Amino acid sequence: MEYTDIRYIAEKIDGCDCRLLLRKEGIKPLIIIGMNPSTADETISDVTMRKIIDFITNWNQGGVHNFDSFIMLNLYPLRKTSPYELVKEHTFHPSLHNKNMEFILSILNTYPASKILLCYGDSIEIVP
Repeated sequence: MEYTDIRYIAEKIDGCDCRLLLRKEGIKPLIIIGMNPSTADETISDVTMRKIIDFITNWNQGGVHNFDSFIMLNLYPLRKTSPYELVKEHTFHPSLHNKNMEFILSILNTYPASKILLCYGDSIEIVP
């Protein structure tokens, strides 16, 4: 799978740079939910997205899933290169969280039979 034909939805919410969606268009997507978005956008991948592309490519080689696309979502939409920055620099914004949850629910309702991959590493333990 290549990092092409990417759709990107980002906006400022409560003055914060947020990414709500990073998506490769297709018919059979793998839904991925991470901790928080980093630097990837519609033209440039980042370390996380390269790992995800490799994961999907390797998983597809077994011939069971054959994902042709992905939908990248995050538990919290604030763009930071490290989840540690969420703890150090950011105050929780309920409106930001609520908008993100509405977005996630919309995607899950649109693709109720899709597989979901949770990918957040051990950093989940540092965010209250």
